[in-house]
Amino acid sequence: MNVEKIILELEERLNNPEARKSVEELDELIADDFFEIGSSGKKYFKKDVMNFLKLESEPKILIEEYKITELTEELILVNYLAVKLNAETNEKKFSLRSSIWRSFNGKWKIVFHQGTSQS
Repeated sequence: MNVEKIILELEERLNNPEARKSVEELDELIADDFFEIGSSGKKYFKKDVMNFLKLESEPKILIEEYKITELTEELILVNYLAVKLNAETNEKKFSLRSSIWRSFNGKWKIVFHQGTSQS
């Protein structure tokens, strides 16, 4: 399996409502030195994100316009358009997202994420 497909599957797991509520799964996907810059500009760390994700509602998030850039053999930059669907209202929210994934002895974990809302 090529790295582009592996990373896409990992991004999809992170966007899966069941995985977002699982401390074990999130711990497996998120590196200990992870940080995120939220749409507010505030910086969040692994424990912040894990606490937030388990409390959120269960939106369906689709990944579109997916692109990876291999920075090194151990670092991958991902860019995509996220489409968050509200199941009750069918409302769609769009955001541009960037993630950096690092290989830890062959196991990929996310080390950085940023999302910017689209109007």
